[in-house]
Amino acid sequence: MRHADWRMSEQSRHKREQIVKGTQKIAARVNSGGLIVLWFLAMLLIPMVLGGSSETLAFVPTIEQTSCKHTLEPNSTTLCGYMTVPEDRSKPDGKMISIYVGLFRSLDGSSNNEPTFYLMGGPGASTADAFNIYEDTSPGNYIRHNFGDTRDIVVIDQRGTNNSKPALYCSDELGPLRSSVYGISFREAAALRIQAFSKCYKRFKDLGIDLSAYNTLENATDIKDLAAVLGYKKINIYSASYGTRLAMQMMKYYPDVIKAVVLDSILPPEINPFEQETLAMLYSFRSFFDAAKRDYPLLESHFYRMMDELEAAPVNSIGHHYSQSSSLTDIGWLDIENMFMSSHVRNLLFNRYDQSGTPIDNIVVNVSGDKLASFLVGELRQTPYDADLPKKINAMYDSGNYGPVADAWISNIDFFFPNGGPGSESASVGMYNSVFSAQDTYYTSPHKIEQVIITNVHNQSLASWIETNFIFMEPGILGLWPVEPLPFKESNPLASEIPTLMLVGSLDNATPAIFSRPSTPFLSQSTYFSILAGHATAYLECVNVMINHFVKNPLANPVNLCSTRYLWTRH
Repeated sequence: MRHADWRMSEQSRHKREQIVKGTQKIAARVNSGGLIVLWFLAMLLIPMVLGGSSETLAFVPTIEQTSCKHTLEPNSTTLCGYMTVPEDRSKPDGKMISIYVGLFRSLDGSSNNEPTFYLMGGPGASTADAFNIYEDTSPGNYIRHNFGDTRDIVVIDQRGTNNSKPALYCSDELGPLRSSVYGISFREAAALRIQAFSKCYKRFKDLGIDLSAYNTLENATDIKDLAAVLGYKKINIYSASYGTRLAMQMMKYYPDVIKAVVLDSILPPEINPFEQETLAMLYSFRSFFDAAKRDYPLLESHFYRMMDELEAAPVNSIGHHYSQSSSLTDIGWLDIENMFMSSHVRNLLFNRYDQSGTPIDNIVVNVSGDKLASFLVGELRQTPYDADLPKKINAMYDSGNYGPVADAWISNIDFFFPNGGPGSESASVGMYNSVFSAQDTYYTSPHKIEQVIITNVHNQSLASWIETNFIFMEPGILGLWPVEPLPFKESNPLASEIPTLMLVGSLDNATPAIFSRPSTPFLSQSTYFSILAGHATAYLECVNVMINHFVKNPLANPVNLCSTRYLWTRH
């Protein structure tokens, strides 16, 4: 059984006591108001406590300071390092892996308050934008100032992702296929993707990587270990998308470490997303068309008529990549919300290019009904929500110009066929496959998913998109990414008394309210808000302010200051 518990030897206990005493002497020499440059040294070799038991591990996780991979501000106080842990904790004397972490000091210089640990989604999404955002302390950066005004922020590259080692990128196999898939059908692209994944899986196995060790349980224990190595008795957690499932795993096994939790765009453990995403799409579409009906009464009929027409007779359209600002300073902080949102959404598999730049190429896309469905899926996942979306759909209906769909499809393909590595916006899709194969795809099948589609979806284009996206694009569903499954009990609902702020986007089709609202009775200290947004609501300033107030006083009733009315662009 993975995650075996180990009793701490007397020798290890004595070593810990000596290290702590030595650390205290060193810390006493450091000016209390100055930069703690010995942050990594201070807790180098403290043994970790595992699980909900009183037993402890025999291995001694360590952390070593390294140069940061992102660009630092002048006089930056940010610290970066690698924590070393076993790849498989049931084999503490076996292979070790390195978890990359960044610590961003509180803006007021205090380290007395519990830090906020930032848990990225995906799984496997890049943290590159998060490192850049939290590094910039400019006054207009409301994300940085609300998350880290009086407390440190800790960003973790979860095992298998970004700058952690190994990083489970399949870009070598997927990236070269990009140029050949823009103009073909989604089903044909899916077949090429699956072939590439088979090669990637074999490469990882040939490298001796134990893909069964890259799962939510090991991931959660890494975070718990990191909190202890850094000397934190309590932490706060902000999590988004898959990160919420990871946070809930922490709440289950390591509740004593946690002061408060923010779950943003929630994927509870009891939800199998591959089976439930069909209902999520329908819920999201219904929410959108109902919200826009007063201003655009014919919008829904126009959209489905276009899908039917494109399914019967696809149309070639020209799409583009666009030039992008190369740095944060190029765009200015007035645009931070849109810049950070669009990058983050891409990283979370809900990919969209910012079309404010200049087209740099011309790519022919054969726009079919399922690609129009894909366009709407991606648009509804945006935060802030796209106030121009109803107008865009009507404009396409009136003109027959499907350029926005072609642009969105190019962006979609770029994500599904990543060509980047550590430090890029590309996802570590090997981590994605391993995590979901262990906890979700093992417990479902193509037949089960197909039955949900047949029962609930009556538009052929939408049914085709869902079928391709959640069956034919997924090696785990097809049984082509074999890993050791987690026990089915890990899919039980979480019961917790930890103060929890639950946030969901009203238009989100990745993690809609129907996924998470049933979880609220099990979380006795939770407050639930539906925000007028798509996926990952914390890109809105009003949500940032609410999170800041909640973390500072988790027992007070949070107040939602966000707008409660959609403001669509009129005709």
